[in-house]
Amino acid sequence: MGEGGRLAGALVMGIVSGLVASPCGAPVMAAILTWVSSTKSAWLGFLYLFVFSLGMSSLLLFFAFVADTSLRLPRAGAWMLWVKYGFAVVLVGVAEYYLVTMGTVLI
Repeated sequence: MGEGGRLAGALVMGIVSGLVASPCGAPVMAAILTWVSSTKSAWLGFLYLFVFSLGMSSLLLFFAFVADTSLRLPRAGAWMLWVKYGFAVVLVGVAEYYLVTMGTVLI
């Protein structure tokens, strides 16, 4: 399935994409469908579902462009260790902030 341009590969990728996006989109879809069924407006239902689909597809296109851009990043080397250390410091700092904030709330 990994070869480009095959119909079976596109089908598998679509199925996997649907499985990944379903838990995120199903609650919103249920809310939209419930609201539209209560208003009984076919035009409004079409409009809301169309706008929702534009939002979901634009998000998928954004991630596709980000993945394409990430392929052009420079090779990992010694500089990557400094990036990892920097993100580790940020993560520890954020964790410390939340622990201190939680401590002030509990006291």
